[in-house]
Amino acid sequence: MRFNPLWLMLLFLFLFSGGWILLMPLFLVMILLCGGIFLAGASTRGLTKAPRQIWDVLFNARVRANLTLCHAACNVLRRNGWPELTGSASATGFFIDGIDDENAVYEASVQALARLKNGEKSLRIAAASPLFRVVAMCLLALFLVVLLAAAKSANAVSVVAAVVLSWFVAPYVSPSLQGIALGSDDVTALQVQGATFRILTVTAWGGRFSSVERGVEVSTAAKNVIEAEIVED
Repeated sequence: MRFNPLWLMLLFLFLFSGGWILLMPLFLVMILLCGGIFLAGASTRGLTKAPRQIWDVLFNARVRANLTLCHAACNVLRRNGWPELTGSASATGFFIDGIDDENAVYEASVQALARLKNGEKSLRIAAASPLFRVVAMCLLALFLVVLLAAAKSANAVSVVAAVVLSWFVAPYVSPSLQGIALGSDDVTALQVQGATFRILTVTAWGGRFSSVERGVEVSTAAKNVIEAEIVED
């Protein structure tokens, strides 16, 4: 079957005449993919974890507290001479990727928690956090696209330009988002229980994406858990 250039001409006419609006869901998916690939270490690793992590951060206070402590521990490690590290959080603790020294991570976590309790809020901000860079990029791109649509200046070229611009601006917006999302004092109710080196296989989207991570998993517990008391007669 021979290629007919007429189809290409019709496609460009469709996009530049405003028909691109029908492809908005595709553009949003592209934003997420680009954010995951370029801002999460140029790999599919960020894509396998970002959707679930974003959901948990939005609706689970314990995950937010653990992510706050994860950021703080990464900052302490960096100031102690380790390279810039990133991690992810769950309801039971957090995982720092790219490090195998359990003692260093445990000590950094304990120190970070103590400094957070003393009000050192700057430790909550991790400049290298791929999660918040992806979120910042998505929000910026969506905001710019809405502005373009409101100004009736939206077309395929302007939308692509908005996505590219959001990619450059996202690192500067990410710290503000972290300050808002991780500003709660719930982290002060945590206790660091232990740190263990692990090799994890992360899968997502029905196994279409997978990655292997080597790092240290830190387990935490809430300090305000009600403990049963034994009363003697």
